[in-house]
Amino acid sequence: MARKAAYCWVAMLAAGVLAAGGPPAAGHELTFKHLKIMHPYTIEPVERLPRQVVVYMEIGNSTAAADRLIGVESRHATSAALVTQSSDGVTPLPVAAIELPANARTTLGPKSAYVLLRDLTETIEGYQYFPLTLVFEKAGKVEVEVYVEDRD
Repeated sequence: MARKAAYCWVAMLAAGVLAAGGPPAAGHELTFKHLKIMHPYTIEPVERLPRQVVVYMEIGNSTAAADRLIGVESRHATSAALVTQSSDGVTPLPVAAIELPANARTTLGPKSAYVLLRDLTETIEGYQYFPLTLVFEKAGKVEVEVYVEDRD
């Protein structure tokens, strides 16, 4: 009888997942005022204390007014900056701000602007989180948890 109840429970759970459109998406997100910060992450560095670590994420702005990401702070690095790649694809170039258009999502990634942490002061390893403070022109400051993805 208990086994039959367990099968029924699993079947109902599976039906619920299928009705919802599949399993939940991987990653994590934070809603802060009018912004949704989705899956801030980096890849586990090869070196123990690397010179540079990049952080990617997606930021959704749900209002009719644009906002801007104007800074970033990290107690895990000597410095933190907003950058984009130069035309040679190697040299990071500083940017004053990252525009967050109204009612839109902005991707911070390898082919756009992103966060660059320099000279880490603490080691980071796969499957861990570390704090990062994002500074927005209108929304203000918010701390997010950056996920360290395993490099393998």
